[in-house]
Amino acid sequence: MRTIVPPLGMVVMTGAVTIISRRNPIMLLSMGGASLLTAAFSVSSYWTSKKETEKENKQQDENYQNYLVEKESELAKLAGKQREAFRI
Repeated sequence: MRTIVPPLGMVVMTGAVTIISRRNPIMLLSMGGASLLTAAFSVSSYWTSKKETEKENKQQDENYQNYLVEKESELAKLAGKQREAFRI
């Protein structure tokens, strides 16, 4: 939402200035078009970043699960060695 509000605000302000000052409506179209283009790129960038972040988070979760399995195995081995040491 934060990425869309500034360009849309620019469109509204450009329209307001054009109407209030009764200037050339072509200015409204050009500035509004540029603002809408900026908004489109912002939304596109947001979705790309969101997908990349989800992918990175999934990879981190998988890595963490593998780490936990590895440590669990290591601790089981150490616990077995400790039990052997106490039997002697």
